[in-house]
Parts: sequence; structure tokens; C-alpha cells
Amino acid sequence: MFVFLDVDGVLNREKDWKQPYTLCKECVDNFAKAMEGFDVKLILISSWRKGFVSRENPNNLPQIKVLEKMLSERGLSITGTVDRTNMSRWNAIQAFLKKHPGDYLILDDDLSEYSSRPQRLYLIDCTTGISKKDVAGIRKKMAKEER
Repeated sequence: MFVFLDVDGVLNREKDWKQPYTLCKECVDNFAKAMEGFDVKLILISSWRKGFVSRENPNNLPQIKVLEKMLSERGLSITGTVDRTNMSRWNAIQAFLKKHPGDYLILDDDLSEYSSRPQRLYLIDCTTGISKKDVAGIRKKMAKEER
């Protein structure tokens, strides 16, 4: 299953944004718990994607190296990114899925990135990032989409 992942407001909290490219350990832990037992391919959709060259590439920007390390410690890795050249986030996801069909879930905190609310979007509150409460909701939605 593809998991289209925004980072800011999902793996960190709004209060963390004072320092660019910050991750919240609790949010990353909650994200990992939500992914447990699922075969996921993480696709970055956030502005962080611009720093990703390829998996464990020495040319990845420092924030991506930190993200990769934190994910790796939890048994996860980034598979790729969406190409947003002249496209909205939602259009970029749709273009990706045309090339790579499959089950998917979108984790994002910003509904304004979408022209309408996608059915497979799980909206995160940016003030909390992924919370313990979200873990159960995400797992339920993923189980439903995997059928």
C-alpha cells in the first residue's frame, strides 16, 4: 500500500515549525505504530520531498537523512516522492497512481491542498501531529483500503 506522507503537521506539530525541518519523536513513534503490520511504500508529498534524491543516498539533504534514520529505526523507509511540477498535491498523487496503481492512503494536515476531500485522506490536526488517537483511526482506514 502506498502511504502518501506529508511531514509538517503530521510528523511534527505546528509549534515545532519555528525551527525548520524538525521532527517530533512522539509523532514519528505514533506513525510507526500506525504502520505496523502493513506492507507500506512511503511516498513523500510534502516540501521535504525536494531534499530526497533516493533511498539512503549520500546526496539527500540533512533533514532527509534524519527522517530516514528515524524511520529506519522503526522498520520503515521512504520509497519515493511525487512530482509536483506545475501540479497541485492532489493532481500529483493522481498522476503517481496512474503510473503505479495500487491501494493507498494519504496522511496530510492541510485540506487546502485538495480541490475536494479525497476519500482515502486521513486528515491530521497540525497542532498535535499524529496522535495516539490517530493511530487507531489510520489503522482502521488502512485495513479498509487494503481489501
